[in-house]
Amino acid sequence: MFKNFLASYDIILFDFDGLLVDTEPLHFFAYKEMCFKNKIHLHWNFTRFCKEAHSSALGIWEAFQKEFPSLLKEKSRDALYQEKKEIYQDLLKTTPVRLMPGVDALLQALAMSDTLSAVVTNSALSQVEPIRKTLSILNVIPLWITREDYPLAKPAPDGYLQAIKQLGRKERIIGFEDTLKGIHALQAAGVEAVLVTPRRPEEIKGFVHLDRIDCICLQT
Repeated sequence: MFKNFLASYDIILFDFDGLLVDTEPLHFFAYKEMCFKNKIHLHWNFTRFCKEAHSSALGIWEAFQKEFPSLLKEKSRDALYQEKKEIYQDLLKTTPVRLMPGVDALLQALAMSDTLSAVVTNSALSQVEPIRKTLSILNVIPLWITREDYPLAKPAPDGYLQAIKQLGRKERIIGFEDTLKGIHALQAAGVEAVLVTPRRPEEIKGFVHLDRIDCICLQT
Protein backbone atom coordinates (compact mmCIF):
# COMPACT_ATOMS: atom_id res chain seq x y z
CA MET A 1 0.00 0.00 0.00
CA PHE A 2 2.77 2.45 0.92
CA LYS A 3 5.59 0.92 -1.13
CA ASN A 4 5.65 3.51 -3.91
CA PHE A 5 5.30 6.39 -1.49
CA LEU A 6 8.15 5.24 0.76
CA ALA A 7 10.40 4.61 -2.24
CA SER A 8 9.89 8.23 -3.31
CA TYR A 9 11.56 9.79 -0.24
CA ASP A 10 14.82 9.54 1.68
CA ILE A 11 13.43 11.07 4.89
CA ILE A 12 9.93 11.30 6.36
CA LEU A 13 9.33 13.76 9.20
CA PHE A 14 6.34 13.58 11.53
CA ASP A 15 4.69 15.82 14.06
CA PHE A 16 3.32 13.94 17.08
CA ASP A 17 0.20 15.24 18.85
CA GLY A 18 -2.85 15.18 16.61
CA LEU A 19 -0.93 13.60 13.74
CA LEU A 20 0.37 10.25 15.02
CA VAL A 21 -1.63 10.08 18.26
CA ASP A 22 -5.07 11.34 19.25
CA THR A 23 -3.96 13.53 22.15
CA GLU A 24 -5.35 16.94 21.19
CA PRO A 25 -8.61 16.35 23.15
CA LEU A 26 -6.48 15.64 26.23
CA HIS A 27 -4.54 18.88 25.75
CA PHE A 28 -7.86 20.72 25.43
CA PHE A 29 -9.18 19.15 28.64
CA ALA A 30 -5.94 20.02 30.45
CA TYR A 31 -6.25 23.68 29.43
CA LYS A 32 -9.89 23.71 30.59
CA GLU A 33 -8.90 22.25 33.95
CA MET A 34 -6.04 24.71 34.32
CA CYS A 35 -8.44 27.58 33.66
CA PHE A 36 -11.02 26.18 36.09
CA LYS A 37 -8.34 25.88 38.75
CA ASN A 38 -7.70 29.58 38.26
CA LYS A 39 -11.41 30.54 38.40
CA ILE A 40 -11.85 30.92 34.65
CA HIS A 41 -14.54 29.11 32.67
CA LEU A 42 -13.08 28.19 29.29
CA HIS A 43 -16.26 28.07 27.23
CA TRP A 44 -14.58 27.22 23.92
CA ASN A 45 -15.48 24.12 21.96
CA PHE A 46 -12.78 21.83 20.55
CA THR A 47 -12.80 23.53 17.15
CA ARG A 48 -12.14 26.92 18.74
CA PHE A 49 -9.35 25.45 20.86
CA CYS A 50 -7.64 24.02 17.77
CA LYS A 51 -7.95 27.32 15.93
CA GLU A 52 -6.23 29.25 18.72
CA ALA A 53 -3.68 26.63 19.79
CA HIS A 54 -2.57 25.72 16.28
CA SER A 55 -2.31 29.17 14.73
CA SER A 56 1.06 30.22 16.16
CA ALA A 57 3.52 29.46 18.94
CA LEU A 58 1.69 31.75 21.39
CA GLY A 59 -1.75 31.71 19.78
CA ILE A 60 -3.63 30.26 22.72
CA TRP A 61 -1.99 32.64 25.20
CA GLU A 62 -2.78 35.65 23.04
CA ALA A 63 -6.41 34.52 22.96
CA PHE A 64 -6.41 34.05 26.74
CA GLN A 65 -4.97 37.54 27.20
CA LYS A 66 -7.71 39.01 25.03
CA GLU A 67 -10.69 37.09 26.46
CA PHE A 68 -9.56 36.32 30.01
CA PRO A 69 -7.06 39.05 31.00
CA SER A 70 -7.43 38.25 34.70
CA LEU A 71 -5.92 34.80 34.09
CA LEU A 72 -2.51 36.27 33.33
CA LYS A 73 -2.58 38.96 36.00
CA GLU A 74 -2.11 36.65 38.97
CA LYS A 75 0.33 34.17 37.43
CA SER A 76 2.88 34.14 34.64
CA ARG A 77 2.33 32.28 31.39
CA ASP A 78 5.11 29.87 32.35
CA ALA A 79 3.46 29.08 35.69
CA LEU A 80 0.08 28.50 34.07
CA TYR A 81 1.61 26.30 31.38
CA GLN A 82 3.35 24.23 34.05
CA GLU A 83 -0.04 23.67 35.72
CA LYS A 84 -1.52 22.60 32.39
CA LYS A 85 1.43 20.31 31.72
CA GLU A 86 1.02 18.56 35.08
CA ILE A 87 -2.71 18.06 34.49
CA TYR A 88 -1.98 16.62 31.04
CA GLN A 89 0.64 14.22 32.37
CA ASP A 90 -1.81 13.00 35.02
CA LEU A 91 -4.36 12.39 32.27
CA LEU A 92 -1.86 10.24 30.40
CA LYS A 93 -1.68 7.93 33.43
CA THR A 94 -5.41 7.19 33.34
CA THR A 95 -6.56 7.77 29.76
CA PRO A 96 -5.78 5.33 26.92
CA VAL A 97 -4.25 7.08 23.91
CA ARG A 98 -5.02 5.86 20.40
CA LEU A 99 -3.15 6.17 17.14
CA MET A 100 -4.72 8.48 14.59
CA PRO A 101 -6.48 6.77 11.63
CA GLY A 102 -4.09 5.27 9.09
CA VAL A 103 -0.99 5.66 11.26
CA ASP A 104 -0.57 2.00 12.21
CA ALA A 105 -0.53 0.85 8.59
CA LEU A 106 1.98 3.53 7.60
CA LEU A 107 4.32 2.70 10.48
CA GLN A 108 4.10 -1.02 9.72
CA ALA A 109 5.19 -0.28 6.17
CA LEU A 110 7.89 2.13 7.34
CA ALA A 111 9.37 -0.63 9.50
CA MET A 112 9.91 -2.72 6.36
CA SER A 113 11.52 0.08 4.34
CA ASP A 114 14.91 1.80 4.18
CA THR A 115 13.40 5.28 4.46
CA LEU A 116 14.76 7.36 7.34
CA SER A 117 12.29 8.99 9.72
CA ALA A 118 11.98 11.26 12.74
CA VAL A 119 9.37 12.82 14.99
CA VAL A 120 9.66 16.54 15.74
CA THR A 121 7.32 17.78 18.43
CA ASN A 122 6.73 20.87 20.55
CA SER A 123 5.89 18.52 23.42
CA ALA A 124 8.38 17.76 26.17
CA LEU A 125 10.07 14.38 26.53
CA SER A 126 8.03 13.70 29.68
CA GLN A 127 4.83 14.00 27.62
CA VAL A 128 6.08 11.74 24.85
CA GLU A 129 7.72 8.84 26.67
CA PRO A 130 4.57 7.45 28.38
CA ILE A 131 2.80 7.22 25.02
CA ARG A 132 5.74 5.52 23.33
CA LYS A 133 5.73 2.92 26.09
CA THR A 134 2.07 2.05 25.57
CA LEU A 135 2.02 2.32 21.75
CA SER A 136 5.17 0.42 20.86
CA ILE A 137 4.64 0.71 17.09
CA LEU A 138 5.74 4.34 17.44
CA ASN A 139 9.26 3.11 18.16
CA VAL A 140 9.59 2.15 14.50
CA ILE A 141 10.60 5.81 14.19
CA PRO A 142 14.20 5.92 15.48
CA LEU A 143 14.80 9.65 15.99
CA TRP A 144 12.68 11.75 18.36
CA ILE A 145 13.25 15.50 18.66
CA THR A 146 11.33 16.90 21.65
CA ARG A 147 11.00 20.47 22.90
CA GLU A 148 14.19 20.26 24.96
CA ASP A 149 16.28 19.60 21.84
CA TYR A 150 15.95 22.91 19.97
CA PRO A 151 15.75 26.66 20.72
CA LEU A 152 12.56 27.96 19.08
CA ALA A 153 9.20 26.18 18.91
CA LYS A 154 7.15 25.78 15.75
CA PRO A 155 6.41 27.71 13.56
CA ALA A 156 10.19 28.22 13.69
CA PRO A 157 12.00 25.47 11.73
CA ASP A 158 14.57 24.72 14.45
CA GLY A 159 13.26 21.28 15.38
CA TYR A 160 13.02 20.07 11.81
CA LEU A 161 16.45 21.44 10.94
CA GLN A 162 17.85 19.55 13.92
CA ALA A 163 16.25 16.31 12.73
CA ILE A 164 17.55 16.75 9.19
CA LYS A 165 21.04 17.46 10.52
CA GLN A 166 21.04 14.30 12.63
CA LEU A 167 19.65 12.12 9.86
CA GLY A 168 21.99 13.58 7.26
CA ARG A 169 20.86 16.04 4.63
CA LYS A 170 19.05 14.27 1.81
CA GLU A 171 17.36 15.56 -1.32
CA ARG A 172 13.95 13.92 -1.00
CA ILE A 173 12.30 14.93 2.28
CA ILE A 174 8.60 15.09 3.15
CA GLY A 175 6.96 16.13 6.41
CA PHE A 176 3.50 15.65 7.91
CA GLU A 177 1.77 18.09 10.25
CA ASP A 178 -1.75 18.65 11.55
CA THR A 179 -1.41 22.41 12.18
CA LEU A 180 -0.60 25.43 10.07
CA LYS A 181 2.17 26.49 12.46
CA GLY A 182 3.72 23.07 11.85
CA ILE A 183 3.34 23.48 8.10
CA HIS A 184 5.13 26.83 8.33
CA ALA A 185 7.96 25.14 10.25
CA LEU A 186 8.34 22.50 7.54
CA GLN A 187 8.27 25.07 4.77
CA ALA A 188 10.86 27.22 6.54
CA ALA A 189 13.08 24.13 6.76
CA GLY A 190 12.76 23.59 3.01
CA VAL A 191 10.68 20.42 3.38
CA GLU A 192 7.78 19.28 1.21
CA ALA A 193 4.79 19.77 3.53
CA VAL A 194 1.57 17.80 3.98
CA LEU A 195 -1.24 18.98 6.28
CA VAL A 196 -3.30 16.11 7.71
CA THR A 197 -6.56 17.20 9.29
CA PRO A 198 -10.29 16.72 8.61
CA ARG A 199 -10.67 20.47 9.16
CA ARG A 200 -9.99 21.89 5.71
CA PRO A 201 -7.87 25.06 5.90
CA GLU A 202 -9.22 28.30 4.49
CA GLU A 203 -6.24 28.57 2.17
CA ILE A 204 -3.97 25.86 0.80
CA LYS A 205 -0.76 27.46 -0.38
CA GLY A 206 2.43 25.53 -1.01
CA PHE A 207 1.33 22.31 0.69
CA VAL A 208 -0.91 19.28 0.24
CA HIS A 209 -4.00 18.75 2.40
CA LEU A 210 -5.21 15.25 3.36
CA ASP A 211 -8.09 14.14 5.59
CA ARG A 212 -5.99 11.30 7.02
CA ILE A 213 -2.38 10.25 6.70
CA ASP A 214 -2.89 7.05 4.70
CA CYS A 215 -4.47 9.09 1.90
CA ILE A 216 -0.89 9.95 0.90
CA CYS A 217 -0.96 6.74 -1.14
CA LEU A 218 -3.44 8.38 -3.48
CA GLN A 219 -1.00 11.24 -4.10
CA THR A 220 1.91 9.09 -5.33
